[in-house]
Amino acid sequence: MAEELVFKSINLMWKLDKEILDTCCEGISECIVKLLMEHAGNVQTPIGWKTVLHLLSVTGRHPETFDQSVAAMIKLMNDDAQVVTRFNCAACIEAAFRFAALKISPLDISPRIL
Repeated sequence: MAEELVFKSINLMWKLDKEILDTCCEGISECIVKLLMEHAGNVQTPIGWKTVLHLLSVTGRHPETFDQSVAAMIKLMNDDAQVVTRFNCAACIEAAFRFAALKISPLDISPRIL
């Protein structure tokens, strides 16, 4: 499946060079947030969800993209469109815990994420 190949390529890219994520953090955050806010239902594979949510939590580590990333995570978990399914539930929970554990995460935000 094409989606799976794209996400495997992205996974390989960040494993080879983690600086790419830090350098392109704002652009990655904008794209991932837009994907989750407008097209989350189009992510079809478990590796797709794992990749998207990992990228979202990585962008959440940066103060300049934290608020945007947290808002996307909270919306995803509270969405009425039932985007969280049995196929992506574990990845969503892992991402929520990663956000809650961030050192820059304010105490009032962590419970909302979880």
